Amino acid sequence: YADRQVKHLDEEPQGPKPVARVVGVFPITATTIKPLSDREALINASRDALSLAALEYSPVYTCFLLGLFYDHTSEAECVEQCPANSEPAYGQCSRAASEATDASIMAVWKLEVSCGSRVWCLPDSNRTLHMARLAVASHLAIPFQEVQVRISFTKTSSRRLLDLTNIYFKAMVNTRRLKQAHGARLLGMLIANVEFARELLDVDVRRIEILGDVPAGQQRIMEMNELNDPYSPAYQELRPIPKEKSSDKIFGIFTPGLLFGISGGLVVFASILGILFCFWRRKKARQAHEARAQERSQQNKNSIEENGKEAEEADVQIF
Repeated sequence: YADRQVKHLDEEPQGPKPVARVVGVFPITATTIKPLSDREALINASRDALSLAALEYSPVYTCFLLGLFYDHTSEAECVEQCPANSEPAYGQCSRAASEATDASIMAVWKLEVSCGSRVWCLPDSNRTLHMARLAVASHLAIPFQEVQVRISFTKTSSRRLLDLTNIYFKAMVNTRRLKQAHGARLLGMLIANVEFARELLDVDVRRIEILGDVPAGQQRIMEMNELNDPYSPAYQELRPIPKEKSSDKIFGIFTPGLLFGISGGLVVFASILGILFCFWRRKKARQAHEARAQERSQQNKNSIEENGKEAEEADVQIF
């Protein structure tokens, strides 16, 4: 079905070996090709216009190719179902969205870079920014759809071959999965040393410095978020959907928790009815007892009156 690898004109990344190899796909025999929908045509056009290296090196995309979730919360990476302590979001097992409002988190690094003879310090900006989004998301254990990155730069006036350029890398996150203070502290620990910065941006970083924000007057190269990330359609097409456990619902409607609540409510309702019925029977019995006692009292009274009349009549006869 496919037997050749796609070659790129840009140079190979200096980072880790790819976790998957995306290959060129072409038909072997002539077949009837069905017309593509607008969405499929857009996805194919996006793929043709991009360097596939970003998808080859993406652990998230690798899991999606296998029909599995990518787990940010453990070292397993590809899993069939997200662990109980995580929440599936965009096909990724992430921190649970426990906060009521979004936390806006930001961190900025100034990177002194040696560009060498390159015209641009970033040979493939789309790939670099996309991989940076994945790195930030993995560091925070959140879906990369909630991450936005930006790169700004200034160039020195030197005309030497090894010009030094200051690159400003800015990571921004809007999420309900982290508190503001904890998220800011955690994001600030993303770039810990020069080696990680080189692997993150695929450039020769000489020095790093964390800043409060990007200085004014810098020229922006590119900003990438979920709305303009050209690789997003490839993820949307393959991302897995959480499977609903068959034991979670009975007759496709009621969950065990809901049935337990309903049965508990019925038990309480029946208990209240039983108590009310007992009070009603006791009241009726008391009323019947009082009626019988009143009847006996009236009978006794009538008997006494009759006896008194008979005694009076006897006295009159004797007199």
